[in-house]
Amino acid sequence: MTGLVETQNAGYEQAEARVNGQLVASGGSYQEGGGCTMRQATAGGSIDLPAGEHLIELSASTNDPLYHVGAYWQFDFTWEPL
Repeated sequence: MTGLVETQNAGYEQAEARVNGQLVASGGSYQEGGGCTMRQATAGGSIDLPAGEHLIELSASTNDPLYHVGAYWQFDFTWEPL
């Protein structure tokens, strides 16, 4: 996951990826007192899955109406045979 998050307070611009309920990756803003200054954030993770049906859940939120101009999260997937 990559994104652009605020630098004012931690706990905002949160994002996470779960597979079958298991947390695979998560990320969020930085506690730097930077106000509206945005900063790149990354969070990685991987998981091996057997063949079959699986539930992939992606969530992202700014958690507030402040310091989030231009905020985003991007989720990227790579599929490789086991």
